[in-house]
Amino acid sequence: MKRCTVCRAAHMRFGRSIERRLFFHSYVDSTHQQFVQRIITEEYPEASVSCIYEVLPEFREYDRLSTTVFNAYIGPMMASYLERLGPELREVGISAHPHINQSNCGVISFDIASTQPVRTVLSGPSSGIVGAN
Repeated sequence: MKRCTVCRAAHMRFGRSIERRLFFHSYVDSTHQQFVQRIITEEYPEASVSCIYEVLPEFREYDRLSTTVFNAYIGPMMASYLERLGPELREVGISAHPHINQSNCGVISFDIASTQPVRTVLSGPSSGIVGAN
């Protein structure tokens, strides 16, 4: 895979809301996907990039692709929300490091939630069950 080929493809595709590329075996070896991710973030630092190897590095193409596409779709909205929420929490006197609930009832930092917001999609129902116990 050549850098100039990736740059040319990125230049042609940039500006669309969601760009999908499925690297069939990136759950085993993410080298190519990391290479493409690095080039896109260098060329377009303002771009939101969701990669399968970070979001859902598992066997089965449909699950990996649909989850990553959804992550890419909600990513900019979640990042924008958390960028505003952090300072507002500090402004009202909350000094603790804030966390967000995950769908698995765990918690993640604002930084992780900004890059992998799909992990929070079912956090309300799952946290409600834990809270009821």
